[in-house]
Amino acid sequence: MYSEHFYKIFHLEFLLASSIGVCSFRLNRKTRLFYTTPSLKGGCLLSLGFIGLHIVFHSWATLRIAMTGGDSDSHFYISYIYAIISWLEFFAVLIIKWNDDDILHVINQLLRYIVDFYVKWVPGYVPTKDFVSMVTTLLCFLLLIGPSVAVPLAPLFFLLFPSSPAHIYSLVPHNASDILKWAVFVLNVADSSLISALVWYGLMTFITVAIVYFFSAFPLICQEFRAKNKNLRYKTSDELRQVDNLTREYRCIELIHKEFMRTAGLVFLVFQFCTAQFSLVCNYSVIKEWERLDIFTAGMLVLFGVTLQTIWAIVLELSGRFHTQSVRTLASWKGLDFKTGAEKKYMSKFKKGCYPLSIGERGLFIVRRISVLKFLRAIVKGTFRALLTIGGTAKHVP
Repeated sequence: MYSEHFYKIFHLEFLLASSIGVCSFRLNRKTRLFYTTPSLKGGCLLSLGFIGLHIVFHSWATLRIAMTGGDSDSHFYISYIYAIISWLEFFAVLIIKWNDDDILHVINQLLRYIVDFYVKWVPGYVPTKDFVSMVTTLLCFLLLIGPSVAVPLAPLFFLLFPSSPAHIYSLVPHNASDILKWAVFVLNVADSSLISALVWYGLMTFITVAIVYFFSAFPLICQEFRAKNKNLRYKTSDELRQVDNLTREYRCIELIHKEFMRTAGLVFLVFQFCTAQFSLVCNYSVIKEWERLDIFTAGMLVLFGVTLQTIWAIVLELSGRFHTQSVRTLASWKGLDFKTGAEKKYMSKFKKGCYPLSIGERGLFIVRRISVLKFLRAIVKGTFRALLTIGGTAKHVP
């Protein structure tokens, strides 16, 4: 399933992410398994403290702008978004740090299982010739180079608007010495670069793990684990779809999925809430303040809003399909070729003990096919409601 190029890219992604403290584990290229060290865990703690300082500053800066100029100040929205991003990144790194051993264990389980599965059930499998393997490698490569384009945006915004209240440099008194001004200026450039790297490489880490898991498990769920179907082109041998083999392999994927959701379920809840709030702020500020916002600020708001909404909509769509295909796979087992009546009876009982594999936190939030439509509808309705209430009220304020 995984080619040599994939492992090289995967290794480099987590090397960069762990170097700045986004995560506390790396990939060993020889064993092809993840590992962690006390120094990597310590770096993750330092990143949490650094992001925490940003939360305090940007929350205070947002309140300061609101008390002086309110949302009539164009910098209010960018400061508010910085605060939301800081909170989002803080929770993301905190979840990784809190569950780093569990995450490490389940990713290694997945990598081992998928490799063993393809060796065992796919005769003559060559990863470099497999379409799913090539797509996975390509997406991971795009995620690797993506942050290098996005990271310079935050320091560039500071260089264009150094006096913005959203920056530490704005606190320097006008009568301060040139040495102090230059020192704080350089510090702010470094600070903006680091927090931008934490945000974008943190996003890269989450998306990379999600892509690897999805493209590893989804082909098995939607195709290989289904009863014989003339419309499906199986890669695996027919022996996999015998009752004893199928139940064992499906249970393995089910256990790995359950372990993933112990952490990913919480991540989905946090991201669902923060993405909705973030999108509403971006949409509202761009529409309402379009004439007063400078080009770069408006561009950043549009970029942030469109990027996050698009990514989350894709995540919800793929997660919904994952659940739907799992339901169909369980239903297809009625058409298995049973050798004896005992096999049919055993499979019937086994099926009753299987839940459809779903993304989210069971009992709180499960992603279904309709979830992406509900999310986009909520964003559109929320934006117009904000424009009609907050925007409409603001017009009547003398």
